[in-house]
Amino acid sequence: MPKLEAGVRHDGGDAETGTGLEFGGGIAWTDPARGISLDLAGRTLAVHDSDGREERGLSASFSWHPAPAGGRGPSLTLRRDRGGPAAGGLDALFAPALPGERAGAGSGASRWAVEAAWGLPVLGGRFTGSPHAGFGLAGNVRDWTIGWRLAPEAAG
Repeated sequence: MPKLEAGVRHDGGDAETGTGLEFGGGIAWTDPARGISLDLAGRTLAVHDSDGREERGLSASFSWHPAPAGGRGPSLTLRRDRGGPAAGGLDALFAPALPGERAGAGSGASRWAVEAAWGLPVLGGRFTGSPHAGFGLAGNVRDWTIGWRLAPEAAG
């Protein structure tokens, strides 16, 4: 499934200010019978009022989830990012990156991440609780994540 997006943005912070135009796109492929999916995405800041302002990002992810419709059971995701966020708009705004990490968006920084989860029925089966653990590697920085997600039971 291909995806294209374009957006106008206005930066009014303490650093670069001005208006810019960004373009993004991607493609997703899913094989429900095997429970695998592959997503490729990219984004670039095409023009900006601040001279020399560059932002671009690419990402690829591979996911395995044998029962994706219901959200229950095991899942595993491997992701590779290069540059800034590959998704624009609200996805980039609310990405779990610290502001200092976003500053080098055009620098070609790269990151690998892996996450494993297991969806379980909770609260009488009306919700899916997913304990998850992950590991990320970016240059010399390593981060570990552990948590629990709670979502309404998906119809499936």
